Amino acid sequence: MLHNLADDYTTPFGDNSLVNSLITGPVRPHLDVRLAAVQRYKEEGFEVVPLAATRNGKCTCGRADCKAAGKHPVIKNWTDAILDDAQLRYWLQVRADVNVGIRTGGVSGFFVIDEDGPQGQASLAAITSGRELPRTREARTGRGRHLYFRYPGRPIKSTAGVLGPGLDVRGDGGCIAAPPSLHVNGAEYAFVDPNAPIAAAPEWLIALVCGDAQVKERTDELDGNGIIPDSDAVIEEGSRNQTLFEHGCAMRGGGACQEEIQQELLEINQKSCQLPLSTEEVKQIAASAARYQPGSRLGAAAITGDASRLKWFPLDTTAWRRNHNIFAMRDVHVGWYIWLIVESWDRGGYLPNDPDMLAKLARASGGKRFRKEMAAVLCDFELTDDETMLVHTGLRDEYEARAQKVEKKRQAGQKRWEQKAKPEATPQAS
Repeated sequence: MLHNLADDYTTPFGDNSLVNSLITGPVRPHLDVRLAAVQRYKEEGFEVVPLAATRNGKCTCGRADCKAAGKHPVIKNWTDAILDDAQLRYWLQVRADVNVGIRTGGVSGFFVIDEDGPQGQASLAAITSGRELPRTREARTGRGRHLYFRYPGRPIKSTAGVLGPGLDVRGDGGCIAAPPSLHVNGAEYAFVDPNAPIAAAPEWLIALVCGDAQVKERTDELDGNGIIPDSDAVIEEGSRNQTLFEHGCAMRGGGACQEEIQQELLEINQKSCQLPLSTEEVKQIAASAARYQPGSRLGAAAITGDASRLKWFPLDTTAWRRNHNIFAMRDVHVGWYIWLIVESWDRGGYLPNDPDMLAKLARASGGKRFRKEMAAVLCDFELTDDETMLVHTGLRDEYEARAQKVEKKRQAGQKRWEQKAKPEATPQAS
């Protein structure tokens, strides 16, 4: 009698009922299992890409010298790819042996610490000595593990070995093999707890990952929040508001509440600002940063310009043609205006109230000319009550309405998934 592998095979998502056949060699995850995994990743806002797979210890790409067996995308221009459900299903069905990959960084809202083998384990132990990593989503890989952390609101580069031997970072422009992919050694990628939330990375880890030389050289002096108490860094008078706002947005993206943001900004204001702002001004900046949804990527987008999760820009062509403000603009002004409303959409309808920042966002070739003529292109924007931001009310309202729909859909998907993930009651033997 043949032994049924489904009796003792558990998928990364806790359901072995889908695996019901005997497969020779490494167990290839069932199509339905991979489709379910992809569906969940999409519901969480991750961008999924098909990866080459492995067979008999080799990569299915056919290259004898492949150094990323089972880990590299099988489509061209994958760093810009946004695949819909039909395209992903096509790849999973036509190429039945493809692995499941996820693009990392701002596009999916998380980055990964990749611990590979004993060297990676030792390197991670070294950089975390005397500190604690928060509990977060973790996946077993072929030789180690992936630790997922929320995208912090500043660019995260993908690096190999910078933090130590066997310890890689997968951030912007990167990609990981995700459960239920198969490693070249036959091991299956699997989550330790598929329902574990993705935690915010501590500030000290973000500093190391981002390659802050000053922090890396003085890690022994970091306090519990990852801030160097006696740092020589000075925030000059012309950049105080924007710098504090960016830091507040990064905290909001990590889930901090308004009170936490306010307290930290007040400390930074006193310690680092060349000429500290008034307490009331700092409180207004904290309130502006807290306007974004906690733990969402809106705060991150506000300072990085990261691609919005609401990708389709709402352009009403009829309203555009009837906009007398646009007809009154010169050709160069129209170019500035287009860039500003696009940048505003990715920031939930908001722009920083800073001429130098606005000139950069408008892609103006001359900052002096932009400051002189910017009133012509800010006609559809108005100051917020605290005067720290400009807001396009139409875009803001549209963005918030769409964001609410996306969030409701995500919560519904999460609820459906949690219900599916609950183990069914097993009849007790009499």
